[in-house]
Amino acid sequence: MNKKRINLLQNRYDYQKVEKFFYYLRFFTFFLIFLFFLIFIIINFFTVSYKKKIDLLSSQKLNLIQELNNFINDEAKIYLFQNKYQAFSQFLNEDAQFLPYYNLLISSLKSATPEPTLVSFRIDKEKNTEFILSFLNFDQMIKFLNFIEDENFLNKFENIGLNGFSTNTSKIELSFRGKFISLKK
Repeated sequence: MNKKRINLLQNRYDYQKVEKFFYYLRFFTFFLIFLFFLIFIIINFFTVSYKKKIDLLSSQKLNLIQELNNFINDEAKIYLFQNKYQAFSQFLNEDAQFLPYYNLLISSLKSATPEPTLVSFRIDKEKNTEFILSFLNFDQMIKFLNFIEDENFLNKFENIGLNGFSTNTSKIELSFRGKFISLKK
């Protein structure tokens, strides 16, 4: 028996099942594509926003590091200034007030008849002094030794003494050590 007709009623049921299955499969596939696309957009949005935040924080970090470097430079300058101030304060505490005593010695030496040449002068904060006088010849030195025994010269010192002398062909040097009287300001 050869069948020449197709029975559409019998096969139709199976075909509708398969068509329904493909319809749901297509719907599910579009839903997944839409869901993946939505997840992709959300992830990219969060990635871009986090990248902006990271870039902003990086720029703030660079600015803060730059400011910190400026503060380090300023701190180093302040530290240097503080060290100089302490050194200056220490210098002032140890200062002998050189000029008034130098002027006192120069004025008293000018009153000497053969005026000697002051070669060196040193004074500390306790008014202890050392100075060296130079003379051209032996006679000038003898006249000056008479001058320093005078009260006008001796009353400028608490004590003074001849520390040493040296001679060479062109000059004679006398070295003195003593202590100045305290000058009131």
